Amino acid sequence: MFTGWLAGLDESCWNTGQDLPSGKPQHPLEGFWAERFLDCPGSCNISGPAKKKRVQPVRKSPQRPTTQMETEDARSKASVAGLRGHFFPFGGGAFRCPGESLAKQVIFASVAMVLQSYDLRLIEPGEARKIEPGHRELSFGLHSFDRPVPVEICKLSET
Repeated sequence: MFTGWLAGLDESCWNTGQDLPSGKPQHPLEGFWAERFLDCPGSCNISGPAKKKRVQPVRKSPQRPTTQMETEDARSKASVAGLRGHFFPFGGGAFRCPGESLAKQVIFASVAMVLQSYDLRLIEPGEARKIEPGHRELSFGLHSFDRPVPVEICKLSET
């Protein structure tokens, strides 16, 4: 038997943001909080999916608690670090979702269909040839580069 539901609601593991003055977590596990999966270098106490030491909220006004994550950080990355044994998006073991590979293929096909509507051109092709791959940073066939690759994106005409 698989206990994914229990693991997904384990408050000793998951980041729930800061404590509100009422003592309740800022982002309870019962509700979806997309930023839970962002690792923000400038906000070490409230970033990333794994629970860290709680900090009291920083307040700008008495009505609304705020956090250091109000401004988006360009260095933020999606992360599931520290969640081994608690995060199973497609289940596990004998009861693993058979739709995982189908879901991935649908996502790839959907992105390909959207990209067919656009023309992407390298702004500096000569510089792009000097870029080195960073295969060790990403897994599962994904690629990163050692520096940004500037591109021009134009929507293709529908005629």
